[in-house]
Amino acid sequence: RLDGVKTYMRMRRVPNHLQVKVIKWFDYLWSTQKCSNEEHAVGCLP
Repeated sequence: RLDGVKTYMRMRRVPNHLQVKVIKWFDYLWSTQKCSNEEHAVGCLP
């Protein structure tokens, strides 16, 4: 589910510490079911 986001962040050279925060945020959203639709998930980013 995060493969596309991870690839995008690597291609855009997002700093590693920020990548970790984004991945943790997605994990939180998925675990709490606040954003279960993959297409909508990017819109859930803070």
